Amino acid sequence: MEKVLYIDDEINGGRPQIEAIKDALQANGLLEVELFETADLSVIAERINQGDIKAVILDLELDSAANSKGERVQYKAPTLAQNIRERSIDLKNLDIPIILCSTQDKIKSLYKRDLSSHDLFDMRFHKEQQNYDKESRRIYGLIKGYECINQIGLNMDKLLDIKYDKIDARIYSSLLISESLPSYNIAQVILKDLIYMNGPLISQDLLAVRLGVDIERSEKWNIIRDEVFKNAKYNGVFSVGWDRWWMIDVLEVFKEITGKNLAMVDANERVKLLKEKTGISEIVYPERIEKSNSYKFWTVCRGYNRALDPREGFKIVMSREPKVWQDYDYISLEAALEREGFDEGIRLHPSEIERLNFIKESL
Repeated sequence: MEKVLYIDDEINGGRPQIEAIKDALQANGLLEVELFETADLSVIAERINQGDIKAVILDLELDSAANSKGERVQYKAPTLAQNIRERSIDLKNLDIPIILCSTQDKIKSLYKRDLSSHDLFDMRFHKEQQNYDKESRRIYGLIKGYECINQIGLNMDKLLDIKYDKIDARIYSSLLISESLPSYNIAQVILKDLIYMNGPLISQDLLAVRLGVDIERSEKWNIIRDEVFKNAKYNGVFSVGWDRWWMIDVLEVFKEITGKNLAMVDANERVKLLKEKTGISEIVYPERIEKSNSYKFWTVCRGYNRALDPREGFKIVMSREPKVWQDYDYISLEAALEREGFDEGIRLHPSEIERLNFIKESL
């Protein structure tokens, strides 16, 4: 088990809730969570520097309640995280993952407005969720990833387990300016420029969409994913916590199996070819969303979480504007008209508003 320090100002007054989160994070046996009250910044740094702490979880509003000594600190999570990052230059034991944990409302109202603080945290999760297994595994993955970076250093082909010439050099070029970097700088680039946003690496839902497979209705999807396309699986740093696939390898594997260019055939043809060439018949392609005409699925409608041809969709606002090697998220026409997911935070990209209004007027 890896020891994680969880700092929350409610440990003193609201201990049962915090204890429940602690128990949930420990349930799968990967993490040992130590609760720690808010304190002076130097006291927290001293505890982390003892060397047994492998990651830190921070509540967002650390200044809303007093600790057991009756003291209320004058900082929030971003300030503490910044202090840890700055001290890690000299104290290597502080160069570890930092995770933000708070209520969904607080993250929306406070954290998302402060864009400058986003690069201080490696991941975030909400307190309201019922199942913490995924978060526990991802925190464990972050710990193992940092350990890997500490051992390998700035060697991107080893860190990513892929040859340099297969990835866009612009992804990691900013790291090459400095001869020596703390692990968190390298981790931020890999996590936020590759793993967290679809692009060179893609998630399982996008893998299925691009292969033309409906996950829920395909009994043998796991075989397609884990056996047929195993050579496209990402095995680099942080892969312990996140399942991702190299899109360039997905294209190569599909071409090797079928002789066809994946992007040139629609979902019906992709599934037909996969059935013929692999002998796996228990897979089906997704149905189109209402008001959509194309089966050349390449993205996911974030309103309905269904397959979509991006040429028939509308770009939506993401946590940050995608870089040239990253993909936009989309919403279908039907979902946009019905405002599906808008209450949960989906917003049409400003560049798409005029086009959607024009379509509305023509309907």
